[in-house]
Amino acid sequence: MRLVYRSFACLAAALFSLAAANATAPTLKDVLNRMDAAAANFHAMSADISKTQHTAVLNDNSTDTGSVKMIKTGKSVTALMDIAKPDPKAYEYEGRKVRIYYPNMKQVDVYDVGKSGEQLAGQFFTLGFGTSGKDLEKNYNIQLVGPETLSGQNTTHLALTPKAGEAQKVIKQVDLWLSDVNYPVQEKVLEPSGDYLLFVYKNVQINPSLTAQDVKLKLPNGVKPNNVNK
Repeated sequence: MRLVYRSFACLAAALFSLAAANATAPTLKDVLNRMDAAAANFHAMSADISKTQHTAVLNDNSTDTGSVKMIKTGKSVTALMDIAKPDPKAYEYEGRKVRIYYPNMKQVDVYDVGKSGEQLAGQFFTLGFGTSGKDLEKNYNIQLVGPETLSGQNTTHLALTPKAGEAQKVIKQVDLWLSDVNYPVQEKVLEPSGDYLLFVYKNVQINPSLTAQDVKLKLPNGVKPNNVNK
């Protein structure tokens, strides 16, 4: 009798725990509503960042580390990703334009992402910072993968597939892992080839005091732009 009672008690406890977990697990609507609220108060961010480029055909990974800063005004986003290791370089993103500065070569390449699909994936690292749930629904089909723990931090995993045909040619899927306070902890941008970019954010600060100059390339005299796709 005691064995039966104990088995029943264990089963009841397990069912109670499962019901409690289901009751507190956020729905997709909950997550998107939280993103709407966070976006309304967002205007800037800074963080340490690692960027891993995976090349599928070679099964090879290369990882850059550095910092990122971003300012958002309305729908306008300006961001600067400053890579320190292993090879110094800096990326400035503003609207359709991407500028990549290679200090060792004293060269800056300029891309128009409207013409250069290969640079589109690189811009996705700003997705999720100040992005509203409504904007996400407008541009992507969204799947709520569920809660996951990354480096001891609670996150909510979303899988996004672009709706626009042009974007689908370059991006197969974007995975976002959002923290409990609605900023990305990690982001993976998967290309149709199987290549992907993985961004990991640490020491994130939301709405730090930044100026327009903080998200601009600092170029020495004599550096001339190289317009890659005129």
